[in-house]
Amino acid sequence: MDRKNYDNKAALAKKRKRRRTILHSTVGILFISTVLVVLSVVFCRVAKFTVAGESPYSRDDIVNSVKACEGKSMFLIKTEKLEDLVESALPYTDNVTISKQYPRGLRIEVSTAKKAFSVELSKNCYAVTNGRLKVLEATDKLPEDTVTVKGRPISSYSAGQILSFTGKPGDDAIRDALIEIAQAIEDTALEDINMINIGDENNIYLVYDNRIIVKIGKAENLANKLSLAKKSLDEENKLSPAQYGELDVTINKKAVFAPDDLKDLPELVEFLEEQDRSENAEEETETDEAGVQTAADTVIQPDNTVPSQSDSADIIG
Repeated sequence: MDRKNYDNKAALAKKRKRRRTILHSTVGILFISTVLVVLSVVFCRVAKFTVAGESPYSRDDIVNSVKACEGKSMFLIKTEKLEDLVESALPYTDNVTISKQYPRGLRIEVSTAKKAFSVELSKNCYAVTNGRLKVLEATDKLPEDTVTVKGRPISSYSAGQILSFTGKPGDDAIRDALIEIAQAIEDTALEDINMINIGDENNIYLVYDNRIIVKIGKAENLANKLSLAKKSLDEENKLSPAQYGELDVTINKKAVFAPDDLKDLPELVEFLEEQDRSENAEEETETDEAGVQTAADTVIQPDNTVPSQSDSADIIG
């Protein structure tokens, strides 16, 4: 055998050996990985819950709202679904964050939802929501420190769920407009807003300090409109802090204030009369010795029981 043939055979032998080594290594890695995955799925199952943050609900209430995931594989849990589950089951929770703590724990961090809107459902009946229009409760008593929302029919409401409107424009457009208005009010520090009327999407108006109607028209350029409104209201308050009237900021970069008597502001008169009726109804309820629970209190009470097994399918992959 000549030298050249010998070298070729030796090279081929080395290649075969290298391939076998690579193949064996790959099979070994795959085997070990499979074993680790199987062991993780078998042993890394939810068994411990840690609750953090401030909430009006007890630790047991919060844990029970996600109890359906107990015993499920940590790797298959969808934390986003669990977060939605907590906010739905416990309406007064907000900004829920759930994180996995391997090998067997879940950390649930919550905060208390703040009341933002009181959306009119019917005469002397309101759905109280947070700033994202998630329903916190229904009541016949107009809560303090909320902005009353009027003018738009409600198609459905349920504690822990986002409020649904009817009519045109659709749900999303109405919700977006309200949320944008609320954000603009906060950004401009425009305080003492009592009511938002969204009955006509082209002629939205606010009630300021129970005495001035602020016309903002369409839900566009809201930050600029409300910033302009605040400057104008501050100036008018310096001149006369008790005057009634209308402030029009529908025209771009222009605010026009027209002082007027209360009797000449029908929208404001109607709103104030409804407030009086609500306060009277609240006083009657407080003095009612029968203590009959109103329909508004019973229609959307949340079910805080542990989710069923059928519900648990949504929280795992």
